[in-house]
Amino acid sequence: MDCQLEKQRKLNELDIVVLLHLHQMEHVVNGALPRDLSPCLTFEAPALVKLRCRIKELEREHIAQKRQHQYARFLTFTK
Repeated sequence: MDCQLEKQRKLNELDIVVLLHLHQMEHVVNGALPRDLSPCLTFEAPALVKLRCRIKELEREHIAQKRQHQYARFLTFTK
Protein backbone atom coordinates (compact mmCIF):
# COMPACT_ATOMS: atom_id res chain seq x y z
CA MET A 1 0.00 0.00 0.00
CA ASP A 2 2.83 2.41 0.82
CA CYS A 3 4.28 1.74 -2.60
CA GLN A 4 0.98 2.84 -4.25
CA LEU A 5 0.86 6.01 -2.15
CA GLU A 6 4.44 6.84 -3.07
CA LYS A 7 3.68 6.26 -6.76
CA GLN A 8 0.65 8.55 -6.54
CA ARG A 9 2.68 11.26 -4.80
CA LYS A 10 5.27 11.15 -7.56
CA LEU A 11 2.57 11.30 -10.25
CA ASN A 12 1.02 14.31 -8.52
CA GLU A 13 4.36 16.11 -8.66
CA LEU A 14 4.64 15.81 -12.45
CA ASP A 15 4.43 19.06 -14.37
CA ILE A 16 2.27 18.77 -17.44
CA VAL A 17 2.33 21.15 -20.36
CA VAL A 18 -0.92 21.64 -22.23
CA LEU A 19 -0.98 23.53 -25.50
CA LEU A 20 -4.17 25.49 -26.07
CA HIS A 21 -5.22 27.97 -28.69
CA LEU A 22 -6.44 31.35 -27.48
CA HIS A 23 -9.98 30.64 -28.68
CA GLN A 24 -10.08 27.62 -26.34
CA MET A 25 -9.54 29.79 -23.26
CA GLU A 26 -12.59 30.89 -21.31
CA HIS A 27 -10.89 32.21 -18.19
CA VAL A 28 -11.34 35.96 -18.29
CA VAL A 29 -10.62 38.47 -15.52
CA ASN A 30 -11.72 42.08 -16.01
CA GLY A 31 -12.34 41.45 -19.71
CA ALA A 32 -8.84 40.07 -20.42
CA LEU A 33 -6.89 36.86 -20.11
CA PRO A 34 -4.76 36.87 -16.94
CA ARG A 35 -0.97 36.84 -17.33
CA ASP A 36 -0.50 33.86 -15.03
CA LEU A 37 -2.66 30.84 -15.81
CA SER A 38 -0.77 28.45 -13.54
CA PRO A 39 -3.48 28.26 -10.84
CA CYS A 40 -6.16 27.54 -13.46
CA LEU A 41 -7.91 24.23 -13.88
CA THR A 42 -8.26 22.82 -17.39
CA PHE A 43 -11.01 20.45 -18.42
CA GLU A 44 -13.23 19.65 -21.39
CA ALA A 45 -16.38 21.61 -22.25
CA PRO A 46 -18.79 18.68 -21.59
CA ALA A 47 -17.46 18.49 -18.03
CA LEU A 48 -18.21 22.19 -17.58
CA VAL A 49 -21.77 21.67 -18.83
CA LYS A 50 -22.16 18.76 -16.41
CA LEU A 51 -20.87 20.89 -13.51
CA ARG A 52 -23.26 23.72 -14.34
CA CYS A 53 -26.18 21.27 -14.44
CA ARG A 54 -25.12 19.84 -11.09
CA ILE A 55 -25.01 23.35 -9.58
CA LYS A 56 -28.60 23.97 -10.71
CA GLU A 57 -29.62 20.57 -9.37
CA LEU A 58 -28.06 21.36 -5.98
CA GLU A 59 -29.82 24.72 -5.89
CA ARG A 60 -33.18 22.99 -6.49
CA GLU A 61 -32.38 20.42 -3.78
CA HIS A 62 -31.49 23.22 -1.37
CA ILE A 63 -34.79 25.00 -2.01
CA ALA A 64 -36.72 21.74 -1.55
CA GLN A 65 -34.94 21.02 1.74
CA LYS A 66 -35.62 24.55 2.96
CA ARG A 67 -39.34 24.14 2.19
CA GLN A 68 -39.37 20.76 3.95
CA HIS A 69 -37.73 22.29 6.99
CA GLN A 70 -40.21 25.17 7.04
CA TYR A 71 -43.12 22.73 6.74
CA ALA A 72 -41.72 20.57 9.57
CA ARG A 73 -41.42 23.65 11.78
CA PHE A 74 -44.95 24.65 10.87
CA LEU A 75 -46.24 21.21 11.90
CA THR A 76 -44.28 21.38 15.14
CA PHE A 77 -45.77 24.74 16.11
CA THR A 78 -49.34 23.89 15.09
CA LYS A 79 -49.55 20.90 17.45
